[in-house]
Amino acid sequence: MPLHRITRLVVAGIASAAIVATPVGAIAAASAQPLPTGVGVPWATTMPGSGGDWSTAIANGDDGASVVVGNLGSATAAFGGTTLTRAGTSGTDAFVTNITERGAFAWAVRGGGTGADEATGVATRGDGSSVVVGKFVGSAGFGATTLTGGGGSTGWDVFIAGLTPAGAFSWATAGTVGASGQKAGARSVATLPDGSAIVVGEFNGTLTLGGTTLATTGGWDVFIARVMDDGTVAWALPGGSPTGDDGAYGVARLPDGDVVVTGLFTGTMTLGGRTLTGAGDKDAWVARVTPRGAVEWATSAGGTGIDWGMGIAAAPDGSSVITGFFTSNPATFGSTTLATAGGNDIFVAKVTAAGRFAWAIRGGGTGTDRGQAVATQADGSATVTGYYSGQGGATLGTTPLPGTDANTVLVARVGPTGTVSWATGAGGAGTDRGTGVASSSTASSTVVGFFAQSIGFGGVTLTSGSGTNPFIANYRTPCASDVAQLDRRTVAYDPARRAYRVTATVTVMRTPASACQVRTTVMLRDASTGRRLMLMPGSVVGTTTLRAASSAPTTPWPGGEGRDLTLRAEIARGPGVTPSVLRRAQLVLVRRIPTDPLQPVSAGNPRVAQSDIFGSAPGWSAG
Repeated sequence: MPLHRITRLVVAGIASAAIVATPVGAIAAASAQPLPTGVGVPWATTMPGSGGDWSTAIANGDDGASVVVGNLGSATAAFGGTTLTRAGTSGTDAFVTNITERGAFAWAVRGGGTGADEATGVATRGDGSSVVVGKFVGSAGFGATTLTGGGGSTGWDVFIAGLTPAGAFSWATAGTVGASGQKAGARSVATLPDGSAIVVGEFNGTLTLGGTTLATTGGWDVFIARVMDDGTVAWALPGGSPTGDDGAYGVARLPDGDVVVTGLFTGTMTLGGRTLTGAGDKDAWVARVTPRGAVEWATSAGGTGIDWGMGIAAAPDGSSVITGFFTSNPATFGSTTLATAGGNDIFVAKVTAAGRFAWAIRGGGTGTDRGQAVATQADGSATVTGYYSGQGGATLGTTPLPGTDANTVLVARVGPTGTVSWATGAGGAGTDRGTGVASSSTASSTVVGFFAQSIGFGGVTLTSGSGTNPFIANYRTPCASDVAQLDRRTVAYDPARRAYRVTATVTVMRTPASACQVRTTVMLRDASTGRRLMLMPGSVVGTTTLRAASSAPTTPWPGGEGRDLTLRAEIARGPGVTPSVLRRAQLVLVRRIPTDPLQPVSAGNPRVAQSDIFGSAPGWSAG
C-alpha cells in the first residue's frame, strides 16, 4: 500500500507547553469515559496550536522520562519554555521532545525543510540519547546536518537521526530513492545494546542506504537496515512480493539482542531467504532478525481480506505481542480464528520466541477499529493503544469498551495469556487516535496520539485549537512507584575492609491505592554484563514500604508525593570488581508488588518482584 496512504492512516499529533487540567464537565464535547477501578490518570497534556500537529511514537528512557516524536503543522508551537518554528510556510516539520515522568517538557527540537517532513519512530539508549526516524521531501536540516534526497519535490526520502540526552542532533543519515517522484519512509526503530539501531520501513523504485542499493520487486517493498551509533549503515535487507504492496511498520528488540518486525504483505513475500504465502489480499507478518541481518524465522496471519501488523513489543521471555487490524472474516492466527464485527477490527496477538502464535483476541465495534501500538511490561502483560468505534457495542476480547463515539482512543492492558485486565477509552466529537505507547513499569504506561476539539482522560480534559492537536497521557494502576530523582551518588574504596563503599539517594514517587503495599529495594549491577554486584555480609541496602495514602482506589492522584530512599552498601574487591566496573554500574529499583494490588498482602496474595533500571553511570563521584 502506498506510504502516503499509510501515513494518513496512522499519524497523530503531539506537542505541548503546559499541563492542561480542566474539570471534565466544563466542555460538553469531551467524552471522558469512566476509568476502570484501580486505574488513574495522574496527568495529561497537550500543545494547542493552529492545527495539523500530531504525535506518532514514544520511547521511555532509563530515568523515567520519555522521548516523543511527531509532526508540526502549526507555524509555531510552545513545548514548555521552548518555542519551535516550522521551516516553511506550509507542510510539516518533524519534532522531538523530552517529557518528564510528571508531565513537564524538558526540551524540544525540530528538523526538516519546507516540505512535508514527518517523524514516525523513536528509540532510546541507556545513556539517555535517542534515535529518530521518518521521511523528508527535497532537503531537510537536522541540527548542523542537511540531507538532500533523490525524490525531488514530489517524492519522499528516509531520514535517520541521532540526538544527545540534552536534545541536540549529533548526526543524521539519509536513505535516498533513485528518481524524482519515488518514495520511501522509515516507520519504526529499535536500539541494540551496542548503540546501533535497526530501522524498518518501505519504499518503491530503488532505495540507497549507505553503500547498499535496494530495488523493489513490485509495488512497495520492505526494508530493514542496521545503522551504527555514528549514523553509518552496516547493512540493508529488502523484502517483498512481485504482485503487490508490502511494508514494515513495527520493530522491537528482544532480550537476546535480536529484533522482531511486523507489517503486511501481498501474495508471496520473500525476506532474507524466507518465503511467506498469504491467504488473501494482504496478510500480517512477523519475522525475527539477528543483528547481522539474518532472518531466523518468519510467520504470517490473516485471511482473504486486508490484515495489517502495525505495532510490536518484545516480552521478557523472548515472545512478542503484536497489534494491528483485520478485515478478513475470519482471520487466522495460528490455531486461533477471529471473526470481524464489521469494518476493520483490532487484533492483539502473542508470538512465541520460536515464531508460533500462542493466542489472539479481537476488539472493536461495527465501524473502523485499529490497533496502532503496543508496549510490554516486566510481568509479560501489554498495554495497547489505537482507536475504535463505540457504535455497535465495542469490546476487546470479552471486555466491553465504553462510549458510543465514532472515534475513541483505546487504552487497554492485556495479560500474558490474552486476558484483558482492563480497557478504557477517551474521545470527543472530533477525530481522536492513539498512536504510540511506552511503559516504564508494570504499573505505568504513557500514551500519545491526537485529538480534535476536546478529549477527556478520567478527571482531566484537554481542549484543542483549530484542527488536530496532540495529547500525552499517563495511565497508572495503584502500585505505581517510579523514581523521580537520583542524586548524591558516591563510591569510595575502604582499604581496611578491602571493599568499595557505595552510597546513593533516590526519591521514589508514591501514589495512593487501597491496601496496596510496594516494597522497594535498590541494588547495583554491572551495566555491560548485567551481573549483580554482590554485597559483603552486613551491607545495608535501602528498603521502604509504600502504603496507601487513601483507602479509595479511585481517588485522584496527588501532585506527586516523594520519599527519600538511601542505599548504603559495601562491595567486595575481587575478580571483576574494579573502579571501572563501578563507574559504569547501574542502580536498579526492585519492587515487590502484591499479585492483586487492590487487596492486602497475605499468604494468598504475595508480592511479585519486578525491576527497572533508573540510574546509570557515568555519574558516580569519588567519596
